[in-house]
Amino acid sequence: MALLISAGKLIVLGATGIATAFGLSEFVIGATIVAIGTSVPEMATVLISRWKGHDEVGLGTVLGSNIFNGLLVVGIAAAIAPYEVGFREVATALVIGLAAVALIYPPRSGIIDRWRGGLLLALYAVYVLAVLQA
Repeated sequence: MALLISAGKLIVLGATGIATAFGLSEFVIGATIVAIGTSVPEMATVLISRWKGHDEVGLGTVLGSNIFNGLLVVGIAAAIAPYEVGFREVATALVIGLAAVALIYPPRSGIIDRWRGGLLLALYAVYVLAVLQA
């Protein structure tokens, strides 16, 4: 636990330093670089589960992790010390998130096609551009 807390502090310090050096807001760094860095293990799990034919494990990992982060982690953090976020940053993330949920929702066939994957990638690019412009 001590190592996790120390690593968390280092990530926050590093992200703050990057934001300051490039003149970006800390939210932008957190929503892009830190988010990508913390999601790499999930990506590895999804790819390996896909290659081994266990698609449900990959999708369950991503959806479960996002639900865990959005509800439990944010809930605990806010319960410990309330924090302030800008409406525009949160609104953008929520709108993009809802669009992503609509694209991930499986059709009757149960297959999330490549075109949906392409739209999800394009949606992420739109999100990053929107965050960078905020």
